[in-house]
Order: sequence, then structure tokens, then C-alpha cells
Amino acid sequence: MTIKNLGKAIRDKEIDNVQLSPIMVEKLYKSRHYHPNLTNRTMIRIPWEASNYKGWGISYADVRNMNTRMNDFINIYGKKPNFVWVIPETPSPIKPSGEYLKAFENTFGQFTDVKSAIEKFRGMGYSFYTEAYEIANKINSIGNVLACYERAKNNTAHNCCDYTAMLVLLILEQIHYYGKEYEVKVLQIFCSGKDYSHLLFKVKGHEFGNDWVIIDPAAMASNKSGYCPQGKACWCAINGVNVKESDPKWFKNMYFNDFKKFI
Repeated sequence: MTIKNLGKAIRDKEIDNVQLSPIMVEKLYKSRHYHPNLTNRTMIRIPWEASNYKGWGISYADVRNMNTRMNDFINIYGKKPNFVWVIPETPSPIKPSGEYLKAFENTFGQFTDVKSAIEKFRGMGYSFYTEAYEIANKINSIGNVLACYERAKNNTAHNCCDYTAMLVLLILEQIHYYGKEYEVKVLQIFCSGKDYSHLLFKVKGHEFGNDWVIIDPAAMASNKSGYCPQGKACWCAINGVNVKESDPKWFKNMYFNDFKKFI
């Protein structure tokens, strides 16, 4: 068989999606050194005898991605995973791959989608403070979303900024770690007759569909106001949502060390 035909044979037997052990991933990634003119579509052949797929091919792009995801897991959990999918899959319920997903699971337990995750914030309580915007402008007073989750374990109530940041970062990890087709925007809205405004967000995609859905997490968390459903701005919304600013820069500066990971 010629080299050209051999390449075609390997491509015809490319693995679609299976679980590989960390040892297999390491072997595949190391074997890239033996492939001249390496490109993303270069097929790296499975070399070990113990596999049912000996001689089959995996594209270098998939090998590199497996190795990256495996090392991310090791950095977060301090151990190797039991297996690595060739193509990332979302199990149900979701097992987090990122630090915010891990923090959420440690605080609230597992969830199956973003809608169900949001519901876990209901009734947590609300803590108001007017100095949020001043804090956002102080270099040495940057917020910390992971610390918010730690406080939430003790049933500590948070304000609208913290609740919004906790959920928005959770959604961003769904996008970046699992490839979920969500879009999310933070909204700062006017509070009529007040000298302050309110933070919430809107999301669309995946289980939410193609239309933007308003989420008012602080109002949902409050145990002193009425029931706030998903899809409605329950606080500071007069005749709809009076948006002061979308994705305000001060908000991301307030949680700079968190949001910079998703730039």
C-alpha cells in the first residue's frame, strides 16, 4: 500500500467519539513529534496493542484538545480524570470542568442545565449595599466570585452584583468549557426615583431558545419580596426594563480577576 493510500485508509477509520484513558492521551500527544508537517487535520495513529482501535486515526486537533482538557482537569482537581472523551460531551447532570462550575456544585449540588441552576439561587436572601459602584472603582477592592460561593455555603445573602456575577460566570463556563450555544449580557437598569440602579442579566440559546430571557437573580433570591419568575425583571423595572447600560465596564472591573479569564 502506498503512503498516499495508507493515509486515506487511516482517515477512513478516524475515531468519531470514544473514551480514552489519560495514559492513551499522553501517548498520542507525545507521538505528535514523529509527524512531519503537522497540521490540525494530521491523523495520529493509535499505536498500542491493547486498544480495539489500533491503527485508527485521531486528528491532531482532537489530540491537542484532549491533552488540554486533561491538564485543565488535573490543575483543578489535583488528579487525572478516569477517562477523556475524544470530542467533549456534556454529561447529564453536568460535571463541572471549570472552577466556577466546581464552586457551584460544591455549594448547591449538581444541575442539568442553566435554568435549573438559576432556580437553586431562589430564597437565598438579599443583602443591599449602596457602595457597590464605589467599590468597583477602587483598584484594591475587586470582587471575588469564588469567595461569594464560599460565603453562600453559610447561607450568606449577597447583593445584585454578586448574584449576577455568580450566574453569568457560570454561563460563560458553559460556553467556554462545553461549547454550549448561550449568549449572556449583564444589564444595569434604572430604579425610578432612586439614587441607585439594579443589576440583572439576560440570556438566550440552548434551553432558553432564540429570544432573550431576563433573569433577575437578586429578586429571585430575596425571601422578603414576592415570587420572581425567570423571564421577568422584578425590581426597578417600570413599564419594562429601562436599561441604563449593557455589560457595564465598571461591573467587569469589579470582578476583574474573574472576567479576565473569559476575554
